Amino acid sequence: MSNRWFTHREILTRETEETFLPPGLGGLLTDVLDDAVRTPVPIPGEHSPASRTGANE
Repeated sequence: MSNRWFTHREILTRETEETFLPPGLGGLLTDVLDDAVRTPVPIPGEHSPASRTGANE
C-alpha cells in the first residue's frame, strides 16, 4: 500500500462530508501552505503560555 498526498479538492470535499472536521479547515490549510497567514491563528479554548504559568492572574 503506497502513501499519497490528498489534492486540495479532495481536502475540501472531505471537509464538507466529514462532520468531525472543524469548518474552514481546508481553507486554513490552503492559507498556511500559501504562506498567507502572517499571525498565529487562535485556537478556541487555548490560553496563552503566560496564563498557564499564572503570570496573568
